[in-house]
Amino acid sequence: MTPNYTVSPFMLPHNSAIQDVEQVARTGGSGVGVSFAKLGGEVSDEQMRDALAEHGLRATFCVPTLWTILPTPPAFGRSSWEKDPKVRTDQICAELERVAFFRPVAVIIGSGTSGDPERPAGPLSAVVDGLARIADRAQDFDLQISFELFGKRRGTPITSLDELVDFIDGVGRPNVGIAFDIFQSWADEGVHDALRRHAKRILNVDVCDVRVEERSGFDREIPGRGRGVAPRVVESLLEGGYRGWWKLEVFSDDGTYGNDFADSYWKMPHEDLLRLGHDAFTDILRSAQEKVKVTG
Repeated sequence: MTPNYTVSPFMLPHNSAIQDVEQVARTGGSGVGVSFAKLGGEVSDEQMRDALAEHGLRATFCVPTLWTILPTPPAFGRSSWEKDPKVRTDQICAELERVAFFRPVAVIIGSGTSGDPERPAGPLSAVVDGLARIADRAQDFDLQISFELFGKRRGTPITSLDELVDFIDGVGRPNVGIAFDIFQSWADEGVHDALRRHAKRILNVDVCDVRVEERSGFDREIPGRGRGVAPRVVESLLEGGYRGWWKLEVFSDDGTYGNDFADSYWKMPHEDLLRLGHDAFTDILRSAQEKVKVTG
């Protein structure tokens, strides 16, 4: 298994939660994300916990049913169910006891996006209040929050890694860290300097690459392909002392989210995609470690 390597359950849309566990275990993962969207029907929380234990995997990053404080454009079929940030925050807080059942590395929470950088989601005050409440409730269960930075071009109210660090410091809760997504933020001005400055504040990095011509938010590349931005991001993080989790997250719409791309990676067996992504990332990480002279 590759240390601190996990997989997003959202990149495996045609798997059950148990299949996620089995396939990630066979393809080099030491952990797997838990999505409540995949639990509660054919797979119970108890069955998921037992499967993780059987295959020696850690529950890494847990995604509640609602996970952004502000609404976002429709994604994963549920993001826009509730518009009121206070009600959304209430719903997130209500699920944290269930999250704690899995003892995850952290809970993924985000601000929200509008889809239009000229009219960013808001108000930011609702995100401040919401994150403080969520973090306080999470502390009751000894849970860590991994707060995701969305890309400026997505219409987020927090537009850079530096801004996010200042925002989290302003909220002032010790159990809040950062989720950094290569796809979201690779093009942000000064991102590599910011990664080196704040690497030790980051809990997880969502790993993929970026197509030369991006066709949708569910149109990502295998690490090292397309624009090939992932290797430099990995190097910058290692230079900053990053020791957190690497989370493979290659979305590739096959019609599941509205665009049936002929070259979709989701048209191949998910286990083959997992193996392809793991091997590509491992090569990138090894090369970056050699360049940065990482030891231990």
